[in-house]
Amino acid sequence: MRRTSHQPKVTDSPSAKGGALFWLCLALIVLLAGSVKYSTRSAASSPTGQPAGVAPVSTVATSREHYRGTVFENPQADRWAVFAQDLAQEPDPGKREDRMVAWLVDVKPDEIPALLAFLQSATPAELALDLSKRLTRRWTDADPAKAAAWVETLPPDQQLVMLDDVAIVWANNDPTNAMKWAGSLADNAARCQALATVAGEAVRSQPLMALQIAIDLPAGEQRDDLIQRGARQWASTDVDRAVAWVSQIPTGDLRNQTLSGVAIVWSASEPVAAATWALHELPPGRLLDDTVISIVQRWAQQKPEDAAAWVEQFPSGSLQATAVANVSAIWHLQDGASADAWRESLKGLAPVN
Repeated sequence: MRRTSHQPKVTDSPSAKGGALFWLCLALIVLLAGSVKYSTRSAASSPTGQPAGVAPVSTVATSREHYRGTVFENPQADRWAVFAQDLAQEPDPGKREDRMVAWLVDVKPDEIPALLAFLQSATPAELALDLSKRLTRRWTDADPAKAAAWVETLPPDQQLVMLDDVAIVWANNDPTNAMKWAGSLADNAARCQALATVAGEAVRSQPLMALQIAIDLPAGEQRDDLIQRGARQWASTDVDRAVAWVSQIPTGDLRNQTLSGVAIVWSASEPVAAATWALHELPPGRLLDDTVISIVQRWAQQKPEDAAAWVEQFPSGSLQATAVANVSAIWHLQDGASADAWRESLKGLAPVN
């Protein structure tokens, strides 16, 4: 009798009983367990619930997506868009200006950031820029630090366009902190522009600050104009120090132009001293002649007889003739007979036109 041994068939193995379904379920259990473990670890390491190593959405969002999230979902956006469209279609410049002014009064300070973001992509561009600049001034008046911070986030070309709106308002309200902000700007072009604008506004109330800023600016017409304006303003309050400072400027056009302006301001209180200083410090030429005539005009308005007596001492020539004509015209408005008598007396002393 043949002996047979029982060999297990493939269908008898435990794995075969469940077939492919068994292995699939097992694999899913393993994957799910690993996923739960990873999720728990990630949530613990990320306070925001973001997976570890993945930047928050706000970090990777583009500017346009950011504006869409903060503005276009704003219930006010539709109202702003309608207003901008109506304003653009207003043909009368006066009415358009009145509507803009009235609209700005109604805008709340906390609406300004979102509204500025909305205007970044609004049309027409010229109108959007005009409204943006007005809003930036309004924001600067309420919160200069935040307005300045917003401007610094703009692309370089747009930043240069908007900088003056912050600098002008801030300098008029708080020139010291406005200067600190302008001097802190990283971009050289933006820093120079902001400083020049701050100095231009501060020169009326704080001429020394304006001069301090101006002398550090790059050489050029803007710097020279600031120096001349600052020196004139300083001379109106402290002429002795202003004269001493101007006298130290190196010889050249800047020194001559600044000296002329200071001498004219000085002549309002001490015409003889101012004229003598100008004659001693300025080289002969058109600028000296113009300075002397300006001093004579101011002097004649206060004391025409004294101005006339000084002019009589001029050497014969075109400068004396011009000075006599100016004194005579100003004096005639005050006392015509005395002015005419003076002109008549000069005929025997020196040729006049």
